[in-house]
Amino acid sequence: MYLPIKLLVTPSQKQRNHNADKLADANTKTVFQVVNSLLNNQNKHLPTFDDPKYLATRFTRFFTNKISDIRDNLDNDPDKLDVSQFIDNCPANCGPLTGFVEMTCDEVRKVITASSNASCFLASHPTWLIKQHIDQHLPAITAIVNKSLCSGIFSSAAHNAIVTPLIKKPSLDKEILKNYRPVSNLSYVAKVIEKCVATQLVEHLNSNNLTDPLQSAYRAQHSTETAMIKVLSDITSDIDSRRVVFVVLLDMSAAFDTVDHKILLDRLEQSYAITGTAKACFESYLKGS
Repeated sequence: MYLPIKLLVTPSQKQRNHNADKLADANTKTVFQVVNSLLNNQNKHLPTFDDPKYLATRFTRFFTNKISDIRDNLDNDPDKLDVSQFIDNCPANCGPLTGFVEMTCDEVRKVITASSNASCFLASHPTWLIKQHIDQHLPAITAIVNKSLCSGIFSSAAHNAIVTPLIKKPSLDKEILKNYRPVSNLSYVAKVIEKCVATQLVEHLNSNNLTDPLQSAYRAQHSTETAMIKVLSDITSDIDSRRVVFVVLLDMSAAFDTVDHKILLDRLEQSYAITGTAKACFESYLKGS
């Protein structure tokens, strides 16, 4: 795990103009992205230690132990849980997803051109260079993507990431490790594979009506705005009907990191009819092998 420490810099005029252009006709999501970027750029200072390796080790141990501590404090032992109580069977008319279809060069080109220019130190070429010479890189990238999709193996090399700790809020004490969250920067090819898998997975869910109608996250044309509109509509409707309204909000700590992989894989198969090499690809991704 590599934790780079970056110096605080004042945005240049070019950066200010770039942000102004992005905000000119921005939606809510873009506004939050720009604001978060500006705040993070001003708060990437890490705790004050003379030895960077010691600091990286402390962060590594903290982030790792945080997850294990949360799981240890759960009321039930995940290995002894009756997994069936968490799983609903998929509809009888649901078509199974037994494997992923090979991507064409044109399809991979669309994924690449639609992605951001963010780069990772692990990549041999910066993202902008790959995009600029996409015709030369496209056959090799497409071959790598299809090899992963068809074999059901997510390369172990693609699991490597640069992990950077970012302060959660500007007002928090930067000397306290729990005030940081780890952000992983994967290699570019790994991101392309992820997006190709996500495209086919979403198509499978939509074509079989397996997506929860009230889900707002990770859905096209949905966001925190649509979630808030739904909640507000329900509240005002009940108030107009002279009903008492209670709102319960849950904030789960490290929700994604503490997902039980066995339950997730079983749900993919039994609730979403994902089997064969398609399921093997997810299993390889989760296990890192």
